[in-house]
Amino acid sequence: MLDTANYGAWENLCGRCRGALKEMGIAPPTAEQIAAAAAEPKPTKKEAAK
Repeated sequence: MLDTANYGAWENLCGRCRGALKEMGIAPPTAEQIAAAAAEPKPTKKEAAK
């Protein structure tokens, strides 16, 4: 069975990834941060290719 747990608002993150995020100093995201990121406009394929 995989070692998974929540890391802030991210659900079912594996232990290795949680450890790496902690080592890099990346704090667990809040639900508000995830909602704000999802609401940001995404670049079009043409813009992304530049």
